[in-house]
Amino acid sequence: MGVQDVMLDFHLAKLYQVENRVLKQAVKRKQKRFSEDFIFKVYWIVSDTGEVI
Repeated sequence: MGVQDVMLDFHLAKLYQVENRVLKQAVKRKQKRFSEDFIFKVYWIVSDTGEVI
């Protein structure tokens, strides 16, 4: 996977001056307006030592 610039949901919410939850609700309601790669989830995996993998 190459390097990609991204804006996180809370950044977009701040940009549009809405609450984060309101932005997420709007995106869920209007999913067909967004391309497949517009939304993705990031999962952190933490080792036993507390290090992010």
